[in-house]
Amino acid sequence: MPLREGYCRLCWVQARTEASATGDKPESFLSHLRHQQLFFYGLTALWDRRPKPAAVKYDRRGRPRRPDPAPAPPPSAVWCQLALFEARRDLTGRRASDEDARRSNPWLAWARHSAHRLGEARGWPRKTRLNVDQALVIVLTGHAEGDAVRYSEVFPVLRSRGLSVERATEVLDHIGVFLDDRPSSFELWLESKLNGLATGIAHDVGDWAKKNGTIFKNPTSRIRVGQREEGVIQPLEPEHINGSIAAVTYPADRLILALAAVHAARPAAIRRLQLDDLDIGNRRLSVDGRTRRLDELTLQVAREWLEFRRRRRPDTANPHLLINKHTALGTGPIGKSSVAGPALHRQTAALERLRMDRQLEEALAHGPDPLHLAEVFGLSEKTAIRYANSARALLEQAAERSTSHSGKELGPACGALKNDGHADSTGMA
Repeated sequence: MPLREGYCRLCWVQARTEASATGDKPESFLSHLRHQQLFFYGLTALWDRRPKPAAVKYDRRGRPRRPDPAPAPPPSAVWCQLALFEARRDLTGRRASDEDARRSNPWLAWARHSAHRLGEARGWPRKTRLNVDQALVIVLTGHAEGDAVRYSEVFPVLRSRGLSVERATEVLDHIGVFLDDRPSSFELWLESKLNGLATGIAHDVGDWAKKNGTIFKNPTSRIRVGQREEGVIQPLEPEHINGSIAAVTYPADRLILALAAVHAARPAAIRRLQLDDLDIGNRRLSVDGRTRRLDELTLQVAREWLEFRRRRRPDTANPHLLINKHTALGTGPIGKSSVAGPALHRQTAALERLRMDRQLEEALAHGPDPLHLAEVFGLSEKTAIRYANSARALLEQAAERSTSHSGKELGPACGALKNDGHADSTGMA
């Protein structure tokens, strides 16, 4: 073995180990060595407890990145003087670069650590974490036990500086200091209705409306005028369906279109879909607890959307199937406007119309049987009977004309989708 001053490498390692306990030099222990502590190669760090300098991370511009906040426990509960009256704080003069506040305030330290852990769990990008960190420094500087952070105080300050109000208030609510003092939608509606009335009348009516939840009661609500005659639901024209198919190009919109046109899924059901509801391997799709076979069209657009989602939002923890740039930072579903799809707003074959067309197509293809429609799509008794009656009327009209209509009447939405090169029929599993 190669020697250094007459001693092998094991001797030097053993001498350094014994010298580290006393603070002496390793050379003073070499002559007294009578044994060596054997070890596995590459595991010398197990007894080398000296702290190693942390690796410095740099951003895209070559600047050192700000280190992650240190772990911090919740502030200990202490006695505090109760407030005599509520005083609103002025946060406009706060700065996000207040280093003294970072070091001295235990509430800020705990909030920053909680935001870091929450961001890791939700898959927040680093830009969002820094955004929330700046907002917390502004809001929690000088925060003490018993103080409440109101939405009306933080909203104008954070919004004017381009900081995330939603993510910051989520952290504040997580540590238990947030107070949402926004007026409810009912109060705003009530104020608009009572605007212009005399003060005394508006006050009395407002108190009564808040107690009962309404202002005006329909005097004809209990009057029965008989059952209203429903018209025959007409199938969509092929050109209308083709126009809707050509209008959607975003992967999420294409999946929403397939869910409505092939599986007759309602917008609320589409918003509630989870990743576990889509089984690509077994070609199964569960919509509101009903498992269906995954057709070729839905399978293709679902794969396109999942690949797009993986590339754009790889760290998101949102369990919903459909997400956007806002919900990717949390765990909630997308909004109603996102499901409606701006691309279909001006189309005749809108989302709801495509869903109705799919249910009518099922009644035309498998016979006007209300029980079958209720089982396949989970329709109520009244709704299933209406679609069955419409299908029966259309079939009778076709028989009277003695004409075969396989395109317009018997294959509405699914027929157009098949012509688009994607489709397959679907049914109950």
